Amino acid sequence: MELLKQKISRHFLAKIFVLVFISYIYLYRSFHSFTNPYVVGDGFEYILMTEAYQNHFSPDVTLDDINSFKEKFSKAHSWQDFYKKGYVESLIADFKKSKGEFKETKQMQY
Repeated sequence: MELLKQKISRHFLAKIFVLVFISYIYLYRSFHSFTNPYVVGDGFEYILMTEAYQNHFSPDVTLDDINSFKEKFSKAHSWQDFYKKGYVESLIADFKKSKGEFKETKQMQY
């Protein structure tokens, strides 16, 4: 009977050790691998469309949506360090110049 208790005890301790080890690895990786998300490709346009849906339930991005994104982003991060800052500023300038209508090179309106 004593031998059975020792085996159960060793088995239980081994399980606890493995559980603690896995938990430690998980928590270590969770807290030490923070990186800033980096949006590539069309990701930024999808972010603006999401902002538009939130603001007026339509995927049509307006100047107000861009400014809304800029305001929200600036609350959480430094706007000066934003790697797409130049793109956003040119987008705002294009919106103001074209009054919200963009034309493709084939002169098709969207």
